[in-house]
Amino acid sequence: QLLAEGEKAAQELLPLVAADRTLRFGSFAGGLEEYAEARAFQYFLKTGGIMPLAEMPVLELPEYLGGLADLTGELGRYAVAKATVRDVEAVERCHA
Repeated sequence: QLLAEGEKAAQELLPLVAADRTLRFGSFAGGLEEYAEARAFQYFLKTGGIMPLAEMPVLELPEYLGGLADLTGELGRYAVAKATVRDVEAVERCHA
């Protein structure tokens, strides 16, 4: 639900950002990168794959790539947590 709220807020701001491209950078882009990371992690947990950019229409390529770069750290933390409880299958999914 929080991800849906974040996407809704971004959608509401997009017309303002489109009117002045300089607003896209900084905090707005940073927030979109965090959104991309969260959505990509959620997608990975459900499917084991990487969420395509086309499924996150509020993002531009740099924000998507930033989110994927951050996702690697999240997957590492997830793998360590799963290894701690000896969930070998989950760790192997992160490694693949």
